Amino acid sequence: MSIEELIKVSRYYGSNSDYIIAGGGNTSFKDDETLYIKGSGTALAEAGPETFVSMDRKALSRMWDKKYPAKSEEREKQVLADLLAARKPGKEQKRPSVETMLHDLLPFSYVVHTHPALVNGLTCSRQGETAIKKIFAEEAIWIPSTNPGYILSLNVKKAMEDYMARHGRPAAIIFLQNHGVFVGSDSVKGIKDIYRDIMKKLEKNIKRKPNFAALRKTVPAWLTPVLEELAGGKARFLCNKEISGLVKDRASFYPVSSAFSPDHIVYAGSDPLFLENSQGTSL
Repeated sequence: MSIEELIKVSRYYGSNSDYIIAGGGNTSFKDDETLYIKGSGTALAEAGPETFVSMDRKALSRMWDKKYPAKSEEREKQVLADLLAARKPGKEQKRPSVETMLHDLLPFSYVVHTHPALVNGLTCSRQGETAIKKIFAEEAIWIPSTNPGYILSLNVKKAMEDYMARHGRPAAIIFLQNHGVFVGSDSVKGIKDIYRDIMKKLEKNIKRKPNFAALRKTVPAWLTPVLEELAGGKARFLCNKEISGLVKDRASFYPVSSAFSPDHIVYAGSDPLFLENSQGTSL
């Protein structure tokens, strides 16, 4: 292994909008002593040696034996302090991902966490857990929605231990409700093979695919200056049959009116803008 391989797989998924949007997702590589994990505030598509934080795995391991406060704010403050203290010399200016402990506990050399729209269409569904079990059976673990960071890591740790007790091997796929998916393997090829299989199985179970055939749609004159101002004079208007059907009125828009991934919330906000003029035409 080399950092070069970690950089390559990070760029591979980070530059593909089917898996990651903007700065979402994270990746890691570990050996016996060190965990190399993407730092907060960096984009996988532009990954380089400076993107990753070197973490002392012995220091991270001691965190599992420590008893943290029950109160969320105080607990996360102490957890963060311990994470920062686990950085190796020379990495003090970098902040490790909030999911560092989760990456460290997964018994694979490589871990790649992404937020694919195809995956989150399922993880954000009310039938998500049932569908995951039907499609992936015992190949994957489902983690109910919880706060990111320490508590999420604890939940995954317990689920992994239970899975190992039942199957005698670790789970390579972990679906997180309302969040995304973690994939682990001891090789980059293994990561790609698993992701390819995930997407293939999900594609196979899609009953209707969106119609992205382009439509010509004129933006109402009254709305153009408003949108131009909001977009800093760089507004681009896109419309296709799928969009047109979803924005014809508020009732049609409702099914897609909430966020479907952490990236959606971070980079676009949780509540989309919906405007309707006096004639009932909406955009």
